[in-house]
Amino acid sequence: MRNTNAAVLNEAVKRLHMLGLGEEAIELFEEGVITTSDFFSIAPMDDVAKKAVRSCSGKGCHPYHVIQTGFLYNVLYVCSDPDEWEMEREDLKEGYPIAFVLNAKDNIGEFGSIGIRAQNCTVVRIA
Repeated sequence: MRNTNAAVLNEAVKRLHMLGLGEEAIELFEEGVITTSDFFSIAPMDDVAKKAVRSCSGKGCHPYHVIQTGFLYNVLYVCSDPDEWEMEREDLKEGYPIAFVLNAKDNIGEFGSIGIRAQNCTVVRIA
């Protein structure tokens, strides 16, 4: 599959469904709004989440959701290489996707595997 904007968006929507996010979050994404999960709710991004998404976007990543855990902003994304998508989906199914994590306290960001789980139509980081 070629990497087209439509293909990336379709892949991101598949992953939002895999996460078990409600239709509202998926509809917002389809309208161009990336949402944030915390332990209790789904909401539009705050300024720090937007900064995390901008930092990630410049690295060949296409963000689709942010998980906020305290001062850590965990950006879930679709990579630019469609050959990687199947593996990324498998990692997501297992609950250990690769994410861009911005530590807002120290203003440091890095890529790494995180542990997540669905919880009441949100997604929380567990590791």
